[in-house]
Amino acid sequence: MLSHLKNAMLAVKNVMLAKRLSYVPGHFYSPICNPAELRHRYRDPLTTLANIELPGIDLNVRGQIERLKRWGPFLADLQRFSKIPQPDRRYYSDNSQYASGDAFSLYCFMPELRPRRIIEIGSGFSSACMLDTADSLDLDIDFTFIDPFSRNPSMKAALPRSVGL
Repeated sequence: MLSHLKNAMLAVKNVMLAKRLSYVPGHFYSPICNPAELRHRYRDPLTTLANIELPGIDLNVRGQIERLKRWGPFLADLQRFSKIPQPDRRYYSDNSQYASGDAFSLYCFMPELRPRRIIEIGSGFSSACMLDTADSLDLDIDFTFIDPFSRNPSMKAALPRSVGL
């Protein structure tokens, strides 16, 4: 009898703690996709070129895929992006402002495009990422960071005075 009561109490507790969805999966307010719709619409971008047309906008899908393929060798460099602050790096991914995916894209763009000068309005983790990338790949880039209202004093300390903050 006692175990029956205990099981019943546990079941009531589970029901009370259960979270109900406000909106069904697939509803535009729901953060959960409708799996059937996702299966119907998904196309692997590396194997299928979707026929997407936006008037006046050239998405250059083939060019984007070719760029992703060129970036393949950089995948090994993902370890450069530490999650936590390191003494020899300015950028770390455990921040709320510039995620590791953005940092990795920037890391790949810089050696591909080889800019001679970068002017960034605002400074922060993207600035730190660019400086680390230039240092690690030995890129000769003149940086100027313009941010009269820097909200991150530790970032100001991390950026050398010569970069023009």
